[in-house]
This record gives sequence, structure tokens and C-alpha cells, in this order.
Amino acid sequence: SLQERYWEVFAGCFEGADFNPVTFRYHDGGWDSVTHMMLISQLEEAFHVSIRGREVMRIRSYADGLELIRKKLETASDTV
Repeated sequence: SLQERYWEVFAGCFEGADFNPVTFRYHDGGWDSVTHMMLISQLEEAFHVSIRGREVMRIRSYADGLELIRKKLETASDTV
């Protein structure tokens, strides 16, 4: 499922970090700008999407990223 794939990518970027996806936010321990860009890159690769500048900045939590990917995939399927 989308949620399972997203979790695998997200958790892989923060491997070894102890976090709760419900409360984990950008700038919490282990989520810095370098890790953020790694997350963006991994999401783009895993879901075959392009995440643009403003969208990059909108991903401030686990849920933000999941919602963005969900919308991008819905939009892509609408255009096919």
C-alpha cells in the first residue's frame, strides 16, 4: 500500500533514530536539512514523482509528506 511504501522510505532515511511518526517534525533530533533533502530524493525515486521547491518546504512532518505523495499520485493517475 501507499502508506507502507511511504513508511519504508521515511523510516529508511531516519534509520537508527527513535521517533514517533505522528509527532516527528522537521528540526527534531535527527531531521536536519541534509536528511530532509535525502528524504525528498528518496521519495522522488520510490514514487516516481518530482517534488518542487515550495513542496519541499511544505514537508514539515511525516503526515505532510504522506499527503503530498498521495496528492501527486492521484494527480498523475488523473492525467493518464
